[in-house]
Amino acid sequence: MEERVKQDFIKAGKISAEALEYGKSLIKKGNSLLETTELIEKKIFELGGKPAFPVQISCDEIAAHFCAVEDDSIVFENQVVCLDCLHN
Repeated sequence: MEERVKQDFIKAGKISAEALEYGKSLIKKGNSLLETTELIEKKIFELGGKPAFPVQISCDEIAAHFCAVEDDSIVFENQVVCLDCLHN
């Protein structure tokens, strides 16, 4: 593997880890799912990454890979939550 490619993977991993930690700090009772996804995507850009797909948050029975829509009204309460974000 070329050194540049290796360094890109390392950088991507660090950005992903930081974005996930940031996202975990936002998933709190009363916060909006839509606003949370938007803030996480903004953070990825600030860190020098670019989302490979929209940030996805699944709650309880909502299937994996759920993307909030423009008028999404979901607010975090007592759900089991799964955060998924990938960038390039």
